[in-house]
Amino acid sequence: PSPCQLQSLLQCSPSGLFESVQCDSSRGQCWCVDKDGMELYGTRQTGRPRRCPGSCEVRSRRLLHASASSPPQCAADGSFLPVQCKFINTTDRTELDLLHAFSRSPQAFETFSSFRRFFPLVSSYCFCSDSRGRELEGTGVELLMSEVYDSAFSGLGSARSFSQTNVYRVLQRRMLGVRLALTGHFRCPSPCEEERRAAMESSSVFVPFCEAGGSFRSKQCQQGAQCWCVDPTGREIPGTRQLGDSLVCGSGLADCPTQRRLALSQLFSGPIHPPAEFSSGASPASCLSLLRPLRDLVSVDEGPAFLYQLIEVLHGLFPSVSRALEALTRSTPRRLQENLFGGKFLKNAADFNFNGVVGTRGVLGLDQLSSQSISLQKNRDLVQAVSRALEDPAFLSAFQQTLMSVSSAPSGSLQQVLTRVLSSCPEKEDDSAAFFIPRCTSSGRFQQVQCRDAECWCVDSQGQEVPGSRTAARPPRCPSRCERERATAMKMKSNMAAGAEIHVPACSEEGDFLPLQCVGPRCFCVDAEGRMMAAGSTEGAVTCPDNKTQKLQSSAGRCSKALAEVTSFRQEVESIIILSNSSQFPVGYGFLLAEGLSLTPEELQMSQSEEELKVSERLLSRSKSALRLAAFSSELETSCRNEPVDDFNLNV
Repeated sequence: PSPCQLQSLLQCSPSGLFESVQCDSSRGQCWCVDKDGMELYGTRQTGRPRRCPGSCEVRSRRLLHASASSPPQCAADGSFLPVQCKFINTTDRTELDLLHAFSRSPQAFETFSSFRRFFPLVSSYCFCSDSRGRELEGTGVELLMSEVYDSAFSGLGSARSFSQTNVYRVLQRRMLGVRLALTGHFRCPSPCEEERRAAMESSSVFVPFCEAGGSFRSKQCQQGAQCWCVDPTGREIPGTRQLGDSLVCGSGLADCPTQRRLALSQLFSGPIHPPAEFSSGASPASCLSLLRPLRDLVSVDEGPAFLYQLIEVLHGLFPSVSRALEALTRSTPRRLQENLFGGKFLKNAADFNFNGVVGTRGVLGLDQLSSQSISLQKNRDLVQAVSRALEDPAFLSAFQQTLMSVSSAPSGSLQQVLTRVLSSCPEKEDDSAAFFIPRCTSSGRFQQVQCRDAECWCVDSQGQEVPGSRTAARPPRCPSRCERERATAMKMKSNMAAGAEIHVPACSEEGDFLPLQCVGPRCFCVDAEGRMMAAGSTEGAVTCPDNKTQKLQSSAGRCSKALAEVTSFRQEVESIIILSNSSQFPVGYGFLLAEGLSLTPEELQMSQSEEELKVSERLLSRSKSALRLAAFSSELETSCRNEPVDDFNLNV
């Protein structure tokens, strides 16, 4: 049980957490609480609060009555901004009272030149923070203020807090620029990445898995033990925990129906987007329109991957679509990055030249930067490519046109908007046939065998290819249930104490459960599905009956099996010829079958008979050449009847 469930005074959510709003019906009062159930200062009122303050707002309120000098920088929703900054006096290393300094002289924070006039001996110290505003280990850096230029964006609008000033935004970008050079990411560590780092340092039993963008993977597993689904914040979804790796969590990359719909939309219609998000007068945004200008910056193969990294940088540079459009309008391509970073900071960062920019305080001092520059060539190339892209007129023009096509979300997140554009990126820019259309079960899981063209391979429950399973001309033999359970049990046993015993299934060469199974000295019989039939004792031998499926398989000779395959194929050929002459099939559906793609009745927008579905499904288990032969040759039936079986290439 959770801490909330162990008490009876406060209300809990279905997931076991404290409800954000708690009420006392006898007094008619309500108040907000934090994650630990503690009442938030200043939130108690008559009736239910419309909105609870975020953790950063609560910290700011408390600082008004305390002696702390640096209020935190808060986001619009009240949470802590990922990058926090404070100011240090370079003479005695004392902290500048930012709260009173901004209140007394807000004009000092409009430009860097005005800041230096008010505070000539002050530098900044910026770091990444967690959800509670605490500094993350290994992220702090001292940024000097002496050589920062005033930009075209200085003094735009009135700022109500330091985090809304151009001074803060330039410092934030510089700090993230240092992280780009050191880590290859223009962002702070995500909660998942920070939890993973801490777990690995402490040799924890559970180490969370993170996606490439830093989010929690929808399925989390303890090595060799249980797996469970989590929400975007990493919290376990109640009722999803189970033993083994067969769990399927229906969000993210492991969602088969979502992947299939996206791939079909790319195949039939090209890049698509929700119609409400694009104005009728603008052409829909395209991934290729952003990729083409990057050809001169990176190789063709690296284009899509680099575009993803570039989108991360753009998201860190601009808080919203409207801010990005404003920056692109107010600055020329040649001066854009200088206006964003207050000088040629990014170009110098590509050469690890931080002289006069980074001070000695913090874990990212000049000594560490210069000593690591030799081993960070890959990040150096990335920073150089990003710097060139941010001054390339063709890319910036395509980027601006993409943002202008968005009509209903000018204040929306730049990353959310551009992620939809990236979803239309093909694996190869000039090969539409390279689209992979995953095949899903009726329950939304990935089918165990996936095919494209003449190749097939096995996948796991997350749709990831099983190494070494790819074959041509015939479907591969995927790991059976017995083999999967055996592999899971072996992983579990490797993490158990010496001498501990668990059941490790014994499988035949064909992947079936052997009739006799043992756990240490105790043996028992199982049926073909691995279910226990009779328990044995530790004394004497246990005799088990042979499984019927194994007897039938062993009794069939190679000749009989080949004849059965030939007969089955001939029947399927005759069926497809009959169905191909029917007007019920839409134009082009035979081609889709030849390409190894079977559409559901919903995707076809018409009903299909059970016979049509069965023929389509069976044909997809054959090679590409056999499909084309069956789908397009009207003389195949005569050939099948006249040609000897040994001379006819059936490709089955």
